[in-house]
Amino acid sequence: MNDALQDLRVIRENNLRESTKVVDRWITSIQPKLHRLGQEKWIVLEQVLIAALDVHDLETAQICLNHLRKRFPESIRVKRLHGMLLEASNQFEEARSLYKEIIDAESTDIISRKRLIITFKSQGLYNQAIEELNKYLKLFMADVEAWSELSDLYLAQGNFKHAAFCVEEMILANPHNPLLHERLAEIKYSEGGTENLELARAYFAHACRLNPTNVRALYGLLLVASNLSGKLSEKTLATLTEENNSSAVQQQYSLPQSAKQASNNFDSKRENHQLIVYAVEKLRIIFGNAGLAAPIAIVNNCSIKGRTLSSGKTRQQKGDMESGCLPEAFERLSVTSEKNQH
Repeated sequence: MNDALQDLRVIRENNLRESTKVVDRWITSIQPKLHRLGQEKWIVLEQVLIAALDVHDLETAQICLNHLRKRFPESIRVKRLHGMLLEASNQFEEARSLYKEIIDAESTDIISRKRLIITFKSQGLYNQAIEELNKYLKLFMADVEAWSELSDLYLAQGNFKHAAFCVEEMILANPHNPLLHERLAEIKYSEGGTENLELARAYFAHACRLNPTNVRALYGLLLVASNLSGKLSEKTLATLTEENNSSAVQQQYSLPQSAKQASNNFDSKRENHQLIVYAVEKLRIIFGNAGLAAPIAIVNNCSIKGRTLSSGKTRQQKGDMESGCLPEAFERLSVTSEKNQH
């Protein structure tokens, strides 16, 4: 029995998920000698109960719960374990009633509130899950995982506007995480419309700025810039690369409120082309470093290597792209994204 107890201690202390092993040790070694465990018996019973639920051994879970309820009849922790057993038995209404009883007695019980939300989600009752999750976030606004879950629920319903708001709250908590900027950009891109595509471009750009090797963000930047400027031909891309930048008027980029303002504030097509060139070159470098062949569309339609540039300034721009530096338009996009966060 000592070896079995030691195995359970190691699993418990290292937060390992080895439920089958835990239940096996319980049945073969610990259960027949449970009365000899002393005070460690209660934590072992809880560990075995949760492991039994994980492997859907409801009989073992019920045995452990009976021991715990007999010793701690009014314990909120034991009641919560009872609720989990009811969930595993598909008795969701009874589980919800029990969780609500716990919440009424202890309104700050985070775990019980989350278990209540899970009962709704398990049955596909997304509206009720969203309602309870909003109540939870009014009390615990700093819970980033809850904002992420709420965003997923809104996306499951196709509610992009509210999903984007949830991701914005996550960005406030962790503004230097490129995955969050990428996620918000994807939501805005999926929502569609010129204004949302402009926002998606800004957030994809900022995600690439935070992590220049983020392939998903680079592809997103390539897609959204292509949608905003139209499909590029090889001739157009070559002309853009070889053109003397001194003939182009540099203008400060700002996120427009409408497509009309966008056309008045800056040369949108040119800046989109510059971002496409940057994204394509970065993707080619990443694929090359990984020993993989770049997608045919990038090789055939967006190749700019081997071109002779007509001015020193343009050569410098190409060198920046190949070395991984951000083009000027790209910098303006990402900086604007930062300002909008504040």
